[in-house]
Amino acid sequence: MSGVRSRSAEPLRGTQTAHAMGVWGLVLALIALVMFMAGLAAAALYLETGQPRDVVTGEADSGWPPPHIEVPARHLAVLALLAIVATGLALSAAVRRVAVGASQRASQLVALGLATAVTAVILLVVDLQRVSFGWDEHAYASVYWALTGAASLFVGVVALMAASILVQLLTGVVDAHRHLEVLNTAIFGWFTVLASGILLGLVHVLPVVSGSS
Repeated sequence: MSGVRSRSAEPLRGTQTAHAMGVWGLVLALIALVMFMAGLAAAALYLETGQPRDVVTGEADSGWPPPHIEVPARHLAVLALLAIVATGLALSAAVRRVAVGASQRASQLVALGLATAVTAVILLVVDLQRVSFGWDEHAYASVYWALTGAASLFVGVVALMAASILVQLLTGVVDAHRHLEVLNTAIFGWFTVLASGILLGLVHVLPVVSGSS
């Protein structure tokens, strides 16, 4: 991820090396997003432990979600996660192709990654539309909507980044020697795979391990 892949980095004199500003921007963004995701995950785990449940929901029974709440089906979330993984694979392949000068093939792979990312967002939005509860009805509903919504937001950002670099590839702005944008998008794509896996796992696996589903 050195500055040689950037279109805007200024070369350093002598033997000094450094990373381009785009690299540091991505690193800082990922750090902030990790803290944001940790907060969401901590909230879900805190509620799942059962310690504050009688205060939050009025239900003293064990298990998550609390009794009398229908657990939504998991198939849409699983399909969305598979689509997100496909996005990461397509973007990684695009980085390899553009690095060897195959810009046309890279454009096709980025377009594929864009399509799978948009598909994942649609699946997650449909999942939220199909649940039988609103976001503010109880603690479990808030966790479900917040974590699923955060996952769809991450994937939506990947889709926007992929659309941006697709335009740059088609117009010849990036090439084999200047493709930092493509590399950063692929890195963020794999971060999104990890983040979505954790967030959707907390939403759909906690009821299983808690014995409520």
